[in-house]
Amino acid sequence: FFSFRFSEAIIEEFHNILFGPKRDQLYNVAQERDRPRLSFLQTFDWNLDVTLTTASLSRCIEPLLFFQFRTTDNRNLTFEVPIKKFNELRYNTALLLKEMEEVDGKQALKLLET
Repeated sequence: FFSFRFSEAIIEEFHNILFGPKRDQLYNVAQERDRPRLSFLQTFDWNLDVTLTTASLSRCIEPLLFFQFRTTDNRNLTFEVPIKKFNELRYNTALLLKEMEEVDGKQALKLLET
């Protein structure tokens, strides 16, 4: 077996890193370095496009919402959504938030009971 002999200064430094005030510094540096870098939303623009008439009436004329996002890594993301689908998204998002609130309330009650 090997015997490691560390000086008191090194032992004290290890103790400060593992259990003392330097632990938070080490944790923050490791967390910052290992975290995936996601881009942030820099700008958000939207526009409502309403077509009053077209040369071909074979398709249904429906208003479209255009969304454009610019991220901090200079990417432009653009998409269009029919008003009907956008309203479905709004409804489903509100429903999901309501259900999450109900579940959260039930969890709080369970914690109070124990």
